[in-house]
Amino acid sequence: MEPTDSVNGQRPTAEHLQQLQERIQYTFQDISLLHLALTHPSWALTSDNPSLQNQRLEFLGDAALSLVLSDFLYRTEREMQEGPLSRRRSALVKGEILAQVAHEIGLSECLYLGSGEMKNFKRGETSRLEDAFESLIGAIYLDGGQKLCHETVLHIYGDIDARLDEALEDHNAKGRLQEWVQKHGALEDIEYTIIEVEGPDHEKEFKVELEICRKRMGIGIGNSRKRAEHFAAKDALERIEAGSSPYDASEG
Repeated sequence: MEPTDSVNGQRPTAEHLQQLQERIQYTFQDISLLHLALTHPSWALTSDNPSLQNQRLEFLGDAALSLVLSDFLYRTEREMQEGPLSRRRSALVKGEILAQVAHEIGLSECLYLGSGEMKNFKRGETSRLEDAFESLIGAIYLDGGQKLCHETVLHIYGDIDARLDEALEDHNAKGRLQEWVQKHGALEDIEYTIIEVEGPDHEKEFKVELEICRKRMGIGIGNSRKRAEHFAAKDALERIEAGSSPYDASEG
């Protein structure tokens, strides 16, 4: 289902907003806060009140998100000191992760966007989705308070360990694989290929095959191509470190 386009830009339907609330498992008591959180400044400029846009909520949501994740890490990583805790929190709130989470809940189709912004949205999608997600968290904090905000953020993030694995180890896993291949061949011998995509737009699941020297050495499944490649690289590293042979053609 696509949002409604108009001369003013993109306007989400009531069904879009209902589905968003179902995906995040939070229902707004004050629906105007949700509308405000989703209102990009480009849309506000077309209205009678340009101040009705989400930048103030973005400011609040940034702080609320940081608090929730800091609290979670403090309670679950009991032996970890300030430095490593800070690095983990920073990894969880970096733009690429926030944009990925926003994409997973289908946030882009729920935004109010001015017509000019619609044309340029893809070009700066990561930063725009990051801002919109923080605004959404700010709205949840105002609407439901700290406890419900905390629960909703953790629900949206899902497996925090997996998020950290992606945020902290993704480049390391692929980088370590590249280093190994450099010692045994050339980087051109690594190839990631999407072999299967399933699910609706906001819940797509990607299956990626990793070949080294045209031999299948890794399989990865994730809710983005990047995460699937990450898991394929980890799979290949584990097989290499264990001295395993390449996958047979019959293996899925």
